[in-house]
Amino acid sequence: MNRRPAPVQRGEAGFTLLELLVAATLLVLLAVVMASYYVNGSVTSSYGRNLTYATLLAQQQMEEIKAKTFSYVTPTNFTGTTTFSQWGLTFTRSVTVTRCAVTTTAPCPSPITPTQSPNLTIVSVTVSWQDQSTVLLKAVTLTSLVQNYF
Repeated sequence: MNRRPAPVQRGEAGFTLLELLVAATLLVLLAVVMASYYVNGSVTSSYGRNLTYATLLAQQQMEEIKAKTFSYVTPTNFTGTTTFSQWGLTFTRSVTVTRCAVTTTAPCPSPITPTQSPNLTIVSVTVSWQDQSTVLLKAVTLTSLVQNYF
């Protein structure tokens, strides 16, 4: 007994070439959109990593200054820059110590009262870096007041 397959009815033969092309086009468009999100996420992630590292460098310097006595926190002992390399980037940390007894310009309060001077010192630590994806310089600045109460 030789059975012949039943004739295929029109519309039951599977996908047409046009349907396959539309599905492939939609898949490619979806892949392109997802790839752009991946690139954006990578850039944002590296910025967050660099921002965290810069903040830690600034905080480390502030903690070192906090451990010193008031008389040791002077422009001579702490003002200057230091560079650090990480992930192919150069981070530059600069420290500025301002004795308000010596100057009355910003960032010191004006006018300086006898109770503030000579006991007020303003310490500012700035860490800057340049991302590889932009030409703009990024920076983190921490500022603290150091005052001698004795």
